[in-house]
Amino acid sequence: MKYAWIYEQKSRYPISILCRFMGVSRSSYYSWREAPISLRARQDESLTEDIKHIFKESRQTYGTRRIKEKRASENNFVGRKRIGR
Repeated sequence: MKYAWIYEQKSRYPISILCRFMGVSRSSYYSWREAPISLRARQDESLTEDIKHIFKESRQTYGTRRIKEKRASENNFVGRKRIGR
Protein backbone atom coordinates (compact mmCIF):
# COMPACT_ATOMS: atom_id res chain seq x y z
CA MET A 1 0.00 0.00 0.00
CA LYS A 2 2.81 2.38 0.85
CA TYR A 3 4.60 1.59 -2.37
CA ALA A 4 1.49 2.14 -4.48
CA TRP A 5 1.00 5.56 -2.89
CA ILE A 6 4.62 6.47 -3.60
CA TYR A 7 4.16 5.33 -7.20
CA GLU A 8 1.10 7.59 -7.57
CA GLN A 9 2.88 10.62 -6.12
CA LYS A 10 6.21 10.23 -7.92
CA SER A 11 5.35 12.84 -10.57
CA ARG A 12 4.89 15.51 -7.88
CA TYR A 13 7.77 14.82 -5.51
CA PRO A 14 11.16 13.10 -5.63
CA ILE A 15 11.16 9.39 -4.83
CA SER A 16 13.72 9.84 -2.06
CA ILE A 17 11.51 12.31 -0.17
CA LEU A 18 8.41 10.14 -0.59
CA CYS A 19 10.26 7.06 0.66
CA ARG A 20 11.61 8.92 3.67
CA PHE A 21 8.11 10.27 4.44
CA MET A 22 6.59 6.77 4.29
CA GLY A 23 9.45 5.19 6.23
CA VAL A 24 10.65 2.80 3.53
CA SER A 25 13.99 2.49 1.80
CA ARG A 26 14.38 3.50 -1.81
CA SER A 27 15.78 0.10 -2.69
CA SER A 28 12.69 -1.68 -1.34
CA TYR A 29 10.46 0.67 -3.36
CA TYR A 30 12.39 -0.09 -6.54
CA SER A 31 12.32 -3.82 -5.76
CA TRP A 32 8.54 -3.63 -5.39
CA ARG A 33 8.21 -1.71 -8.64
CA GLU A 34 10.31 -4.20 -10.62
CA ALA A 35 8.75 -7.34 -9.12
CA PRO A 36 6.71 -9.41 -11.58
CA ILE A 37 2.96 -9.59 -11.09
CA SER A 38 2.15 -12.70 -9.06
CA LEU A 39 0.06 -15.56 -10.37
CA ARG A 40 -2.60 -14.82 -7.75
CA ALA A 41 -2.84 -11.17 -8.85
CA ARG A 42 -3.27 -12.22 -12.48
CA GLN A 43 -5.95 -14.72 -11.47
CA ASP A 44 -7.71 -12.04 -9.44
CA GLU A 45 -7.79 -9.70 -12.44
CA SER A 46 -9.37 -12.40 -14.58
CA LEU A 47 -11.81 -13.32 -11.81
CA THR A 48 -12.81 -9.67 -11.34
CA GLU A 49 -13.64 -9.32 -15.02
CA ASP A 50 -15.70 -12.51 -14.92
CA ILE A 51 -17.58 -11.42 -11.79
CA LYS A 52 -18.36 -8.01 -13.30
CA HIS A 53 -19.66 -9.71 -16.45
CA ILE A 54 -21.94 -12.04 -14.47
CA PHE A 55 -23.14 -9.14 -12.31
CA LYS A 56 -24.02 -6.99 -15.33
CA GLU A 57 -25.60 -9.97 -17.10
CA SER A 58 -27.89 -10.45 -14.09
CA ARG A 59 -28.93 -6.78 -14.30
CA GLN A 60 -26.97 -6.15 -11.10
CA THR A 61 -29.15 -8.44 -8.98
CA TYR A 62 -26.79 -11.35 -8.22
CA GLY A 63 -24.92 -11.35 -4.95
CA THR A 64 -21.94 -13.45 -3.97
CA ARG A 65 -23.98 -16.63 -3.50
CA ARG A 66 -25.61 -16.52 -6.92
CA ILE A 67 -22.37 -15.54 -8.62
CA LYS A 68 -20.69 -18.52 -6.93
CA GLU A 69 -23.48 -20.83 -8.13
CA LYS A 70 -23.23 -19.46 -11.67
CA ARG A 71 -19.45 -20.01 -11.74
CA ALA A 72 -19.84 -23.50 -10.26
CA SER A 73 -22.31 -24.43 -12.99
CA GLU A 74 -19.56 -23.53 -15.47
CA ASN A 75 -17.01 -25.66 -13.52
CA ASN A 76 -15.18 -22.56 -12.25
CA PHE A 77 -15.09 -23.03 -8.50
CA VAL A 78 -14.22 -20.02 -6.31
CA GLY A 79 -15.18 -19.36 -2.70
CA ARG A 80 -17.85 -16.85 -1.79
CA LYS A 81 -15.50 -14.75 0.32
CA ARG A 82 -13.05 -14.39 -2.55
CA ILE A 83 -15.88 -13.32 -4.85
CA GLY A 84 -16.94 -10.73 -2.28
CA ARG A 85 -13.49 -9.20 -2.13
